Amino acid sequence: MRKISAHFIFPVSQPPIKNGILILDDENKISDLIDPKNTNIDSIANLEFYNGIIVPGFVNTHCHLELSYLKNLVPVNLKLHGFIEFLVNNRNTGIEKAESCINLALNELKKNGIVAIGDISNTNITFSCKTNSSIYFHTFIECFGINPSDANKRFNNSVNLLNELQKQNLNGSLVPHAPYSLSKKLFNLIFEINSNNKNAIVSIHNQEGEEENNLFKTKSGAIYNALIKIGANKSYYTITDKNSLESIIQYLPSKINTILVHNTFSNFEDFNIAENYFENLFWCICPNSNLYIENALPDITLMNNICKNITIGTDSLASNRELSILSEIITISKNFPEIKFETILKWATLNGSFALNIDNKFGSFDVGKKPGVNLIQNFDFDKMTVSENSSIKVLA
Repeated sequence: MRKISAHFIFPVSQPPIKNGILILDDENKISDLIDPKNTNIDSIANLEFYNGIIVPGFVNTHCHLELSYLKNLVPVNLKLHGFIEFLVNNRNTGIEKAESCINLALNELKKNGIVAIGDISNTNITFSCKTNSSIYFHTFIECFGINPSDANKRFNNSVNLLNELQKQNLNGSLVPHAPYSLSKKLFNLIFEINSNNKNAIVSIHNQEGEEENNLFKTKSGAIYNALIKIGANKSYYTITDKNSLESIIQYLPSKINTILVHNTFSNFEDFNIAENYFENLFWCICPNSNLYIENALPDITLMNNICKNITIGTDSLASNRELSILSEIITISKNFPEIKFETILKWATLNGSFALNIDNKFGSFDVGKKPGVNLIQNFDFDKMTVSENSSIKVLA
């Protein structure tokens, strides 16, 4: 049993507790959370006190672990169309180091206090690493293909990959890549497999690039041109006169957990359309990745005012310098100081656990959970938020 305290404990499911005391059992499950206002703390023996604040383990709702070997290889600010072209042309560069890079990334994730991850997979290269990891994974088997004649083949390949994942006792679901990268036929095949499974979770990249909306509105723009350049046929795309999200929303099940990722160029109308369509919607933001690729950020203040559930992801080391949820929190806090740290912390913990259907174990300091325990050091107590010097230490 451990008794851990700090200047503040943020349980997330309730307000912060000044000088609170977290009691862990021998399995690091929460057995009690004590408010010193109601207890004589002088009577508590073997108390560990830390300078800083204590928060639950982080939930990273969007990562591409299998792309870890591309760290420092992708130039910054390529925009999405340039990023797509780079990956298509350089996907195998350094791939011989993939497995060792994945293990390094796993160690980084763990060191940075991340306890659960929604991870995108196009191959099986991460499966064995996940089996042996203490981190919880929900693997999104990502499917794409704009040519309708290839839809059945691509779908079946992804189903086989999902079956392989599940045979290793790993959780996962089959998901579409992005609005612009699937034919209607392929969207429908994925829709059918997920709409009949109440435990499925859908994740899709959404409005990550500025030109994504133009592709659907006018059948033009940099992303459209990039896709044609790498082999897509012009006939595969039709003008909808709508933004990308509204153009494909009917191909996404409305009743199961759905994670829209990035949303860098989503607007007021997009937010409201999606909020009204989905019953269990989560907006995942990956700010450091957005700055890396587009040098832009979503309107997170507007999102916070409209969207019920926001979560945080790191994206991959192909588009981020590190896999750190704390770093993402610092970026959000720096660029949107009007949003309270307590709100952002909920995005990084409890909301993420709801998105991945693991809130029975992760996300908050509720009795019986085993959410992980992180210490944030160099916290700005005057402003009650993180600073650029804030760092993380995993306590349990």
